[in-house]
Amino acid sequence: MLARFITILNETSLPAPFRVFGALNVNARNFDVQLQLARDKQENGVRGFLTQPVLTAQAAENLKKARDTLDGKLLGGIIPIVSHRNAVFMNSEVSGITVDEGIIARYEGLDRAAGEDLAVEISLDAAKKIAPYVDGFYLITPFGRTGLMARIMEHMREEGLV
Repeated sequence: MLARFITILNETSLPAPFRVFGALNVNARNFDVQLQLARDKQENGVRGFLTQPVLTAQAAENLKKARDTLDGKLLGGIIPIVSHRNAVFMNSEVSGITVDEGIIARYEGLDRAAGEDLAVEISLDAAKKIAPYVDGFYLITPFGRTGLMARIMEHMREEGLV
């Protein structure tokens, strides 16, 4: 496993050690298998996990379970959905991401500006829901929309999430 190899290098040769993180799919159908894989990763030197984006109640519950089970740091993934088409695509075509059907429906018929406003709202709501279970967040910028990300980060700051 690559994590074990890097851990050995950290102990023997690297002047500045790497912090090894791994993926945690909180959207997996059988999350208990994912937790076992995460424990195996920890045994091989992984010290933290980056989650898939949390866009369903089940993913939030799985994240809570991970917090109760794992020792390492957890960074919660936030990805803004910007349109109905984007929501449908992520839900059906992007492995490891599940979008709640209610979220998909909320984007129906929205123009770009309204879609971005909704993206801010949903992203902020997701961050609030997972904040008790994570040590921080990482944000995924859709389609180079840095202005949208700045809005989300500002709202997160105002809410005391960062």
